[in-house]
Amino acid sequence: MSSKKRFGLGVCAAIVISAGLLQSGYATESKAKPGAAATAVDESGFDVLKLSSPTPTSVSVYHIAEKEGFFREARIKPQYVGVVDAGKQVPCVLAGQLDVGGAHVNRTIAAKSNGAKVTAVVAQSETRKEYPHMTFAVLKDSPIKSAKDLVGKKYGTSAYGGCMEYTPYDYMRLRGGVADPKGKLELVIIPVGQEVQALKKKLVDVISLSAYPKYVYKTEPGVRHLFIDYDVWGEIGGATPLYFSDRFIKKNPDVVRRFVGAIAKTNNWINAHPEEAKEITSKDFNIPKEKINVMHYAKDGIIKENSVQLWIDALNYYKEIKPGIKVADIYTNDFNPYYKKK
Repeated sequence: MSSKKRFGLGVCAAIVISAGLLQSGYATESKAKPGAAATAVDESGFDVLKLSSPTPTSVSVYHIAEKEGFFREARIKPQYVGVVDAGKQVPCVLAGQLDVGGAHVNRTIAAKSNGAKVTAVVAQSETRKEYPHMTFAVLKDSPIKSAKDLVGKKYGTSAYGGCMEYTPYDYMRLRGGVADPKGKLELVIIPVGQEVQALKKKLVDVISLSAYPKYVYKTEPGVRHLFIDYDVWGEIGGATPLYFSDRFIKKNPDVVRRFVGAIAKTNNWINAHPEEAKEITSKDFNIPKEKINVMHYAKDGIIKENSVQLWIDALNYYKEIKPGIKVADIYTNDFNPYYKKK
């Protein structure tokens, strides 16, 4: 097993969950207190959905859907409950403290493997060479130049598991020929937003950032990118679909369908207007535009089978999930108005 240290760990103050759920990061419905599966309805007859609050330094699909009227068209009203860490969203969804969860697809897969009854229904961001899902960075004068150079180094990231942990492992294994990379990279947990600071203080040798290289160069002089997730798997490794609990889907299929349609429209709008999306975010959150990160979003919100299969295979390889998980267990495009079955 890889060596892991904890530099610090942020607390999801907005949501209170039992210690057992926090420890595992996942839960089955039998372990979580079930929340109300039926949506609340506001005075205008809109269905209210509890969502994790947008992060102000990145363009948020939720925020743009609200600002551009796509949620209004779908008769959906977002209710933001505070920023919920990606690793805590599955138990929050199962407990009814969030209606919608969203993170890298590997977290949905791992949750499903642990018995969580959730299903991904619409895609968010995905990798492009110019807009990768993740950038891995080192100091400009670092001697680390290749995948092999990561052996024995300290890697600073904000969470265990998921793309943050397994992307560098597969970079070492697939691009550097490093056998058993999980045992040859020391993980150090850094609070979100403090990764670059830890790198510059030389507490770690390499860090992960959910940003693209040009953004890193503009905002963090003295730092250079070592690799991006595109270098490992091309365009199929960075899927971040949104999911509901199966209980919610069963009781509210029309709400899910309308939500999926709104997100699909938002994806397409952001791809066509990335600078405008950044301007909206900059103005509303009072953040300089050059510090706003924007990603590429899946056309029409369609979840791609090969992106899910890649991560099932990777998590099986590292023995992080139970064998037998299939792509059909993880997601459905059936609620998407743009999806046409083969």
